[in-house]
Amino acid sequence: MRLPSLFALRALEAAVRHGGYSAAARELSVTQGAVSQQIRKLEAELGASLFHRRGNEMVPTPEAARLAGEIATAVAGLQGAVEGFAAAAEREPLVLSVDGRFAARWLAPKLPRLLAHPAGANLDIRVEDRVANFTADGIDLGVRFGRGDWPLLAAERLTTDRFYVVCTPQFAAEHRIATARDLLEAPLIHSADRPWSMLFDRLQLPTPPVNGPVSNDSLLVLEAVARGVGAAIVRSSMVDDDLASGRLMRPNSDSLPLPLDYVRPGQLVRPVADPETLPAPYGYFAVWRPDNRKQRRIRLLCDWLTAAGK
Repeated sequence: MRLPSLFALRALEAAVRHGGYSAAARELSVTQGAVSQQIRKLEAELGASLFHRRGNEMVPTPEAARLAGEIATAVAGLQGAVEGFAAAAEREPLVLSVDGRFAARWLAPKLPRLLAHPAGANLDIRVEDRVANFTADGIDLGVRFGRGDWPLLAAERLTTDRFYVVCTPQFAAEHRIATARDLLEAPLIHSADRPWSMLFDRLQLPTPPVNGPVSNDSLLVLEAVARGVGAAIVRSSMVDDDLASGRLMRPNSDSLPLPLDYVRPGQLVRPVADPETLPAPYGYFAVWRPDNRKQRRIRLLCDWLTAAGK
């Protein structure tokens, strides 16, 4: 025969153990009528009476009492299995996947604080260029750059990126950079996907010819900036800690939103018409599967990452 509903079986077990429907209802957080209804449904399915009324008491039949004992044993076994499953999720490492740029520039300066926090306990950080699929790769939480619109995945914004011009304080002093116009005479580091014309065109200034190093690797660009080679246009999330510490500075206050118009690698596709809705801004997001059994720890780590990015 088909197994009756688990709730109906629990109602029977609780009613037998407590010797009545009222106490069983309190334990199950339902009304006494709901327990009575479940018992009646169970009697109809089993084809037998389960309780006899004796005054104000509901007395279980011997068969119902035996069945209630078996249900109690089965529920205890299920409870133990669930607790064991949850405990395993707490014991296993929480696997975090991040790309090299995020790891080096955003996460690394904050790592001592993270590891001293409960969110950093038993954390397995994997630095990799591939995009985690969260299905067969064992990744619990990933950090992705984009707009946060990944189907079937939960996403929480960590950063809202903009483009900044940065250099060292010594470089700015040496080249007397106080405004964007002063950059026209200074050594510039170039990148194919963020040309200096993005800044100079907005300010109606001529774009100088390429007269310095060119690289599409943001980590190399930032290393060159830190060594005083030149000024560069970089993503804000890559330099926030350096700006806060004074290692780098913004020689002018101009910042460029991401996307600037509609950006594809190496080109500006088209400007955004005035009444047109802008695309969601780019940034880093914590991303995970909503059905991951480590939800409590994922939530704890997400909360820490979100707070650390503010």
